[in-house]
Amino acid sequence: MPRENWILLAIASAPGGALQPAQVQSCLYLLAKNLTAEQLESTDFYHFEAHEYGTFTLPIHLDLERLVESGLLDLRHHLWPAREYAVTAAGREAVRSHMRAIPASIVGYMEGAVAWITSFTVQELIGVDLNAAPPPPRDQLP
Repeated sequence: MPRENWILLAIASAPGGALQPAQVQSCLYLLAKNLTAEQLESTDFYHFEAHEYGTFTLPIHLDLERLVESGLLDLRHHLWPAREYAVTAAGREAVRSHMRAIPASIVGYMEGAVAWITSFTVQELIGVDLNAAPPPPRDQLP
């Protein structure tokens, strides 16, 4: 599965169907940290580097912009740092299609990761050690 589909799935799983870039980065970092390439169905998933404000990978920002250009995401707020991406109607249809191909346990883990990340404000999230995030329950993953 193309890695940018995980962006759509994460944003669609968020309260209100919208996330800010730091939240997207954090959610996908947890997926990369806790799921295998086989579970992600991706051989080119995002590779993260330590950054001043947490883990970071530029390709996520590029993929967010491509998803906006393709009509699958909408950029609700254009000014930094309040940028927020939301899934469009076309994006929701794509998400429904992708969700059918992913095991329920993986979807459940992703939804849990998104819920955990969104329990913090973006300002709080900058100071959170994602490596100390609760791991997925063993019975939740195949």
